[in-house]
Amino acid sequence: MFHGLVLLAVFFIHPFAGAFLPEYQHLTQSEQNELNSPRLIDSEYQSDKLSYELPLNWHYDWLSQDKIFQYSAGSLGPTRFLTRGRGRLREQLSRHFYFQLSYLDYGDFEWDRRALVFEFAYQVQPWLSLSVYGQPSTLKKEDDVGVALEWRSKTQHRVRLFYTAVDFSHNKRNEQTDRYKEKPTSAGLVWRWFSKNPEREFLEASFRKDSETSRVDPDLPQIYSYSGTFLDIKQGLLVSDNFDYLQWHLQASKSFEGDTLNTDFGVERWDTRRLRLLVQVQNDNQFVSLYGIKNVHLHWQSAQGHVLHNSTLPFFWIPFYRSQSEGVDHQWLAGLEATWHRGRGPRSLRGLNDFDNRVESRLNGRYQLNISNKASLTVLLSLDLDSLDTAPWEGGNMQYTMLF
Repeated sequence: MFHGLVLLAVFFIHPFAGAFLPEYQHLTQSEQNELNSPRLIDSEYQSDKLSYELPLNWHYDWLSQDKIFQYSAGSLGPTRFLTRGRGRLREQLSRHFYFQLSYLDYGDFEWDRRALVFEFAYQVQPWLSLSVYGQPSTLKKEDDVGVALEWRSKTQHRVRLFYTAVDFSHNKRNEQTDRYKEKPTSAGLVWRWFSKNPEREFLEASFRKDSETSRVDPDLPQIYSYSGTFLDIKQGLLVSDNFDYLQWHLQASKSFEGDTLNTDFGVERWDTRRLRLLVQVQNDNQFVSLYGIKNVHLHWQSAQGHVLHNSTLPFFWIPFYRSQSEGVDHQWLAGLEATWHRGRGPRSLRGLNDFDNRVESRLNGRYQLNISNKASLTVLLSLDLDSLDTAPWEGGNMQYTMLF
């Protein structure tokens, strides 16, 4: 299975951001308010993301639990946070019907997407269900509706096909003059699996296609355009008798976004390719409890020029203090992380702190509070090892997960 997924990933890498509840992470009104560009991204951005992302080992609980909430927020700079939030409340209403409430928050310098989705499903067979879902809004033009077909096996495999009509009533229920010439849709497939053994193994692979769309406003005048194709694979598996837990996460995408009114200092359209691969090994019984490497490749294309980012990030974490009492676990850890960043392209299209061939390093301190296997709170503080004598403060992060 592992080798098959690697081959699948290699096949799709060249033509294709990451999946985070992929069936609900489609184009939103907030996403359309800003033309995302390389000008926002500096040499330390990938290091911030690596430190603040939801831990990969939390994904097992996400796949296996019906009632769960997980959230992370970390400072990207003086004006913005990275946010990663997801939640699920799933309740069986009868023998054949169930209701699910899903929450999504995914924000950084590249994306700004939020959703609160109501879903009703009918179990046609024990192994097959049909769902209808929607995201209502005070502004009816922002309402989304969708349908999904999900197959489940007795061995915890789940395959979900989905189709979402995004802003489906926008043209009829709009208070402004803008209209979609080509209405946005999102369709794809998600394959999920988790084990029921103590090893907490999991797998999730998804493919999503956001259709090419264009929104016009003749009164301004303005034309907004967008399309995206996304591949995401993440896996956790036990690889040795010493409880070495291998985790890897591949994200690849190809997208474009354009706006003739709200331009990026004259750039009306960016075509972007993203490729991220994270590989890490976790073993809480070892002196180094987590170590790995992340590679990121970003390529922006425009009529005014191209920008290329390549970042390589090795890292490790060491636990140095732990105490347990009455179901409460306190743990302190230290982490070291380095970034080798290469940034190329016209300076006029790049951020002021996007440096070529730059090595950045940071020291992270993390306090983790676990309560009876039901909740975990993590607080992270970072020091910039390259600026200890001038501005050592790098940023902070809070993460929380809870089972209901």
